[in-house]
Amino acid sequence: MENVSERIARKIIYYQTQNKTLLEDVEKLKGVVNFNSSRREELLVAIEKSNRILKVLRR
Repeated sequence: MENVSERIARKIIYYQTQNKTLLEDVEKLKGVVNFNSSRREELLVAIEKSNRILKVLRR
């Protein structure tokens, strides 16, 4: 039969595992966000350049 300290230890280990999984998910999401912000900047630069080209072509 499991005593109180063993049950508490088992629950702590369970929650630690859950927290580690959540931290891994957060790290993955941070990578996606960083990629998206970098990609967003690239797209903004490309749009700006194409707008300048269009402006010249319309003259």
